[in-house]
Amino acid sequence: MQDSKSEWIFSPHMVETAYHYFKAARTLYPIGNLGQVAVINAALSLEILFKSYNASVSANAGKLNEKYDFQKEKLTNKRNGHDLFQLYELLPNEIKVKFNDSFTLDMLEKYKNTFTSDRYFYEKNASGGYSTTLIDLAERFIKETVLLYKEKGCDDLWIVNYPNV
Repeated sequence: MQDSKSEWIFSPHMVETAYHYFKAARTLYPIGNLGQVAVINAALSLEILFKSYNASVSANAGKLNEKYDFQKEKLTNKRNGHDLFQLYELLPNEIKVKFNDSFTLDMLEKYKNTFTSDRYFYEKNASGGYSTTLIDLAERFIKETVLLYKEKGCDDLWIVNYPNV
């Protein structure tokens, strides 16, 4: 049972979804010209994971297919709910402190608009290069999130069985 004083709620289905996008990114990256597709998946993985800390249950409470709504009113720039740095800033301190290093912050700032600016990589303003940076960050954030969920007593089957999922 989650501590009622916590500044966030468990949203395990969102964490699982973020993991699926991360796994797709990790799988696609080494295949031919799919690196950019992989990076977009990693950016989406981080976005979903960050939003999971500012979500509320909207349907199917307590079920495997629990549904959530992101609390958009917390955004300072309500028109860009894809900004990874802004979403990071909304994280609870207990997770943010685990990633409060200059490399992570610099990379989230550098790649904050990857999903919106690079997903159509055939457009002239899209980035021409890519790296595993966002994929690696997604992996770290997912691992730390699952560890935190386990420490707080989350009994969701996917969380409990991670990393053997």
